[in-house]
Amino acid sequence: MVKNAGLKAKCLTFSEEWISLDFDWCETPFVFGFEGDMDLIGGYRVLNGHNYFWYKDYEENYICGFTDEIPKYMTMFHYFLELFRVESYGCEATKPFNKRRLEQLPDTVQTLTISEMMTDKDEIAEVMEHFEIEEELVVMSDIEQFHEKMLSIPHIILGNAQKLNIKDVANLDCISIEITYHEYTDEHINYFLKHWKSTKTRLEVLKLKNYDFDLDKVLEGTDAALFDDLRRNPYFELNGEDIDCTEYMDIVRDCDGRVAAVGLEEPRVGDDHEGEEDWKFLWMYVFPDDEEKENHRV
Repeated sequence: MVKNAGLKAKCLTFSEEWISLDFDWCETPFVFGFEGDMDLIGGYRVLNGHNYFWYKDYEENYICGFTDEIPKYMTMFHYFLELFRVESYGCEATKPFNKRRLEQLPDTVQTLTISEMMTDKDEIAEVMEHFEIEEELVVMSDIEQFHEKMLSIPHIILGNAQKLNIKDVANLDCISIEITYHEYTDEHINYFLKHWKSTKTRLEVLKLKNYDFDLDKVLEGTDAALFDDLRRNPYFELNGEDIDCTEYMDIVRDCDGRVAAVGLEEPRVGDDHEGEEDWKFLWMYVFPDDEEKENHRV
């Protein structure tokens, strides 16, 4: 076996069923799985006395070996660490981890995804308590409340917030919050904005799927005003892109004068939901104050 290829892997992501590697030079991650569909198998080879299979569709970049044995899983995990210079780790919790395996895996990850299949709050709590999350948490499960470690993760994406109270969402101290499915009304979002206006938080970006929000009702009682170039920059920098916020309404935070631009818009070019007519969003961008402008990046 090759011991060191000298290649840099941007991220190694692991779950109970697979390990994947992301590289800068390839858009599709390479996935090494431990479960698979035999009908898709195109060939195999024997490695250390075990069969490893690859898919017929080579664009899938998927290799699978049928085993649930912890030593073989960890052997492959450590082999990837020897073979590549791994910059960061990610984890996708699709089902509860075997405790012995979990003890051998990294406990600090850049990103953690909790899939919709993880529904038991105790199982979710076990995953949250094990990992330190440096950058982003994606929760696809329809949780009813936040684990305490979710409250201040830099970036959080909620795939299903239908059971979450808007007051709990407003109390998050995250840099960015993205919510897809929810049942929030104009009044709920109005509460969120008023809470932000009266409370100092780290929030810089809110992205919320728009189910026919009425912006006038959303902004009621917030002293919202039209864009004024003496108050803030017309553009907000997000992921290297300058977002035109001249048509947005401005809210000023009471405690420090920070300005948030709030508006409704359709998906932009390059957005995951570009071209889908039913995908429209409410956006909130919190502009940096004078001291933060030099280093502002989201």
